[in-house]
This record gives sequence, structure tokens and C-alpha cells, in this order.
Amino acid sequence: MSISLKTGGEEAIFTGDIAHNAVQIFRPEWVSVFCAEAEQSRVSRRWLLDYAVSRNAVLFTAHFPEAPPALSRAATTASPGSTCS
Repeated sequence: MSISLKTGGEEAIFTGDIAHNAVQIFRPEWVSVFCAEAEQSRVSRRWLLDYAVSRNAVLFTAHFPEAPPALSRAATTASPGSTCS
């Protein structure tokens, strides 16, 4: 589950268990041992990332809150399978 907050033309998405590690933002096809349903987790993660990109939304993640929101926004604009340095 995630929550979207919109105000002043901006959108923030507060994620639940959509990603357990920051690498899953860059590699949404990767699953962790905590993904009980691997294929559904890939589908859900890809959907949320596409949603965020289409709205230029900022992601606030539950499992790696130390990541700055700007990184989350930049990461969601990376094309699938791309690598970020």
C-alpha cells in the first residue's frame, strides 16, 4: 500500500513495502527475500514507478528513509534496466 499526497501541483508518494532496498528503484525486477510473491512484487513496483514518473512525483520510502527525496525522483526517471552512478 502507498499513499499519494497532492498539493500545489506537486505530488508525493509515501510507499509501504513496494521496495525493500534502494536498488529496487533502479532495478525493479529484482526481488528480495521479503517479497512473498516475487512476480506480483515486480509488477506492483514497476506500476508504481511508472505512475511516479508520469506525474513527476517524489517517493518517500519506508525501508530506506535516509535516501533524499530528490534521489527518489531522479531514480524514477531512469529508464528500466539503466544504471546510475
